[in-house]
Amino acid sequence: MLLRQCREACGRADTTDQHLYGQVPFGWRPLVISSTKETIVGTSLDLFNQVFPDDAACLRHVFDMRFGQGHPCPKCGRPARWSRRKGRSCFTARCCSNAEIYPLAGTLFGHSRLPLRDLFLVLLHFTNSKVGFSASLTRRLLGISHPAAFTLCDRIRCHLAMLTGRNRIGGPGQQVFIDEALLRGVLTTGNRPNKASLVALCTRQDLLTAIVPDRRAATLVALIEHVVRPGSILVTDGFAGYRGLHRRGWHHEVVNHHRRIWVNSNGACQAQVETYWWHLKRTLRLTYLRIDRENAWKYINAFNFVYNRRTRSRETFWDAVSHFPAFPDDPRAYLEMDLELGLMPALQLDEGH
Repeated sequence: MLLRQCREACGRADTTDQHLYGQVPFGWRPLVISSTKETIVGTSLDLFNQVFPDDAACLRHVFDMRFGQGHPCPKCGRPARWSRRKGRSCFTARCCSNAEIYPLAGTLFGHSRLPLRDLFLVLLHFTNSKVGFSASLTRRLLGISHPAAFTLCDRIRCHLAMLTGRNRIGGPGQQVFIDEALLRGVLTTGNRPNKASLVALCTRQDLLTAIVPDRRAATLVALIEHVVRPGSILVTDGFAGYRGLHRRGWHHEVVNHHRRIWVNSNGACQAQVETYWWHLKRTLRLTYLRIDRENAWKYINAFNFVYNRRTRSRETFWDAVSHFPAFPDDPRAYLEMDLELGLMPALQLDEGH
């Protein structure tokens, strides 16, 4: 009854957007979240138990977020009234008895034999944790094998990464803090070194990252011009790769760390992005130890999903369960997430993607 009242008051997410990445219609919230105190960080287990007491409530929630009552019947095409078929994880239409919808098909929960509520519980721990959630902890929490726990965590990280927004940041008069870092412990194949170059671009509210093949000026400038809106104030360190920004018409503030200058004469500093590096590197070093190069985009962007909601962390879990994009059979990094997979094609994408 509580879950039904929450949905009627809050509505369900708009599922017309078919993009796997960016432009995600978040917004579903249970009514009881408004009664929690501001001092509570994250989503409590008590609130989770109220909204999702069993597998049936979780399944109904996924159905409402993806389809909802009134979804057209695939047989006759008319708005239908849907009800769950007893003993099965599907919903049938009252107008056509043989019309069925499987809400979990094509989502991160598809093809899993674990109880659906356990999967929601692991997703809750992922969104509540500030330093990530490892497969070893999942194995001990659910009492399953390590391969099963790793597969579950990998799918959850991919789900959170796909929900990470990829919109352009900044705007006229807004400061955009830019910095690059070398991540060690990223396992690669062949004779390549076990490390990856990562560029972070952030404002006071939003942050996005991209794995780049190198730190040359051409690569950094092309990335900046693609993801930063014109008129922004770029704040960087004294790295040589940023020296050509003035000639391209950007308002460029330099904080020369080599001269032990942390705040320049105009009051600009890079504390915003340096704080992000500290949290990201601590997570990769303490929780995951080493990550595979092909999966790096999942770890980094799943961390960004939580980090971007650090000032409103009690909504992180509800954002994660308010939209379920189509889950690909072979998840691959979006070009904007990992420019090393194809730098020039990514830079030619439309602004709205």
